Amino acid sequence: MTVFAQKKVRTRCILVLLAGDSAQLGESIAGKDEGQGPDSNVTKLAKAFQVTRGAISKVTKRLLEMGAIERYQKPGNNKEIYYRLSDIGRGIYWGHEKMHQTRIARDSAYFSQLSEEEKDRLIEILNKIYGQIAEELKTMGLDNYI
Repeated sequence: MTVFAQKKVRTRCILVLLAGDSAQLGESIAGKDEGQGPDSNVTKLAKAFQVTRGAISKVTKRLLEMGAIERYQKPGNNKEIYYRLSDIGRGIYWGHEKMHQTRIARDSAYFSQLSEEEKDRLIEILNKIYGQIAEELKTMGLDNYI
């Protein structure tokens, strides 16, 4: 995976986290309210993605420049800086979600035609491919993408 691709993945993942995709990122960080994670700060984001706070700072800076996220502080706490999706960020997030839903609907039509034996064989093959990719990522020092 190129450095550019890694940055794109991190940027998209942070948008998803800020949007509160609890199914993918865990309820401990992601919120249940539509399009809003609870008090996402650099430390929580870094912990969720297993990357440095510096890496998160770079991505949040880019997202702020794009207008995809907003910075805010809680009343009475001038120390912590939190991030939330802007209208632009919510649009990106919901566009991404719609793409997933469309893909699932399209794939469901195909996979429903397969027998259980064919599905089991396909899962076996995909697990082998995943194992190979995981090993390659480990050798490249990209364990946090597995």
